[in-house]
Amino acid sequence: MPQQRTLTPADSTTKKQHMDQLTPPPSLPVSPDAKPALDDGVNPLDHYIIKQTLGTGQFGRVHLAQSHVDGQHYAIKIISKRDVVRQRHTKHINNERAILDTVSHPFLVNMYDTFQDDTHLFIVMEYVQGGELFRILRRQKKFDQDTTRFYAAEVILALEYMHELDIAYRDIKPENILLDAEGHIKIVDFGFAKMVPDVTWTVCGTPDYFAPEIIRSKGYNKAVDWWCLGVLIYEMLTGKAPFTQKNPIDMYQNILDCRVPWPDDISPDAKDLLEHLLTPDLSRRYGNLKDGALDIKQHAFFQGLDFKAILERKVTPPYQPEIESDSDATCFDKYDEPTTPYHHPQPNADPYRSQFPDFKPSYT
Repeated sequence: MPQQRTLTPADSTTKKQHMDQLTPPPSLPVSPDAKPALDDGVNPLDHYIIKQTLGTGQFGRVHLAQSHVDGQHYAIKIISKRDVVRQRHTKHINNERAILDTVSHPFLVNMYDTFQDDTHLFIVMEYVQGGELFRILRRQKKFDQDTTRFYAAEVILALEYMHELDIAYRDIKPENILLDAEGHIKIVDFGFAKMVPDVTWTVCGTPDYFAPEIIRSKGYNKAVDWWCLGVLIYEMLTGKAPFTQKNPIDMYQNILDCRVPWPDDISPDAKDLLEHLLTPDLSRRYGNLKDGALDIKQHAFFQGLDFKAILERKVTPPYQPEIESDSDATCFDKYDEPTTPYHHPQPNADPYRSQFPDFKPSYT
């Protein structure tokens, strides 16, 4: 299994903002003579062949799946309702679904469908075949500046888009960035994302990437994502996060004091950008000033990079995954597979269904 960094539980909100200029994510494609799952009396899960595990999490796992309807492959996140309810993450899961339903961007994963049966929740998403950026970074140890600039630029455009919708992502890190078949990024796992029009207080995310204001528990805003961008850029350039310590208390103190070790091979432009992102002073942090993300995009570190071409996916990625077919999963680690089928109706009525109203019920 890949190296995992400890996560801190997130809060949640069911608030959802719709904007006229947004194009909603496309519906799951179907053939002309196929009926939608809710019309044909079939459990929606029966429309898929569930294949190998692509990743695991606190409440379940993500599987590769093939649709009987169109033959295409998807990633299905399968979540235990009992575990979610018992650990009081109901709002968290509903919030994740709501935000996925809101966003539509070239560098964010697409959600196509959601449903539930007696025991599980199901989120059907596009299958992003290239695996985690984390996996590539660990294999290469660190990236050169041009490679770092490319991935950082795509992340910046995704964050800028989410912030325009008042969404704070709150967990940018290499593990949550997948590469598609062409090598462009797709940000996944919106479990910690939240609508934040002004200020929020919950401590959540990955401790190595915590912004100082999160540790101080005095309220924070979307600027935490720009701090995380700084940590991400530093990790891509050096191969490790800047504040990591074995003792969490020492790590938090490093973050509060902004003790950044500067290797000799970091360029002056990279260091200057990082000093404007990794600053506890919100009145100086790039991305949080009056010009927003423009201050970052116009920094000398990105000189010569055409962000419009980046957004239009016209810039060739520095790495292209070796993928042989649309079912290829070789870019993902292997996991032990569950032995119990997902759809096994319980003798008693499902006590949790009403707590997930936006996950359509299946036929049982």
